Amino acid sequence: MKYFFLFLTSLFLQANAQEVSTQDTIAKIKTRYETGLRSEPELLNSFFNTIPAETEVYVLDYKNGFWMVSYFDLTGWASSDVLWKTRKMYDLKRKLDSDIKKKKNIETFGEEIAKKVNDKQVWIGMTKEMLLASKGEPKDKNISTGSWGKHEQWIYPSRYIYIEDGVITSFQSSF
Repeated sequence: MKYFFLFLTSLFLQANAQEVSTQDTIAKIKTRYETGLRSEPELLNSFFNTIPAETEVYVLDYKNGFWMVSYFDLTGWASSDVLWKTRKMYDLKRKLDSDIKKKKNIETFGEEIAKKVNDKQVWIGMTKEMLLASKGEPKDKNISTGSWGKHEQWIYPSRYIYIEDGVITSFQSSF
């Protein structure tokens, strides 16, 4: 009787797994380590269940550094670093992160400026905040302070950008 019950349980779990696999899944992967499932993609949210290491799961979504996974009849959010990742998962994460960044730039700078920032453009008159959103942190910085004020040179690969009082005054490209 015990084995019959285990057999029925196994069939039930396999049936649920098949239902999930027909959904629009991102990937079918294995967990790297034992991982806790959360009901929301937040660090402060406690685990409601765990998935053993090296267990196959279906990946359904990505948000805030967590992947929504389905494991038999359980669906929840698992931390990104406990899952083996596929190329499709990397691409989705990069796209979603890019979409979030673009939306933030529109909210911060307005539609017209955000388009230039999102296209990684540099122009005279742009602020340091815009430059950081456009190009990220420079490889190096040189800062001069004198009676004339504060002058900065930000060094990026193949480009030097000159800033006075928080605004780009000139730039130089090297190829």
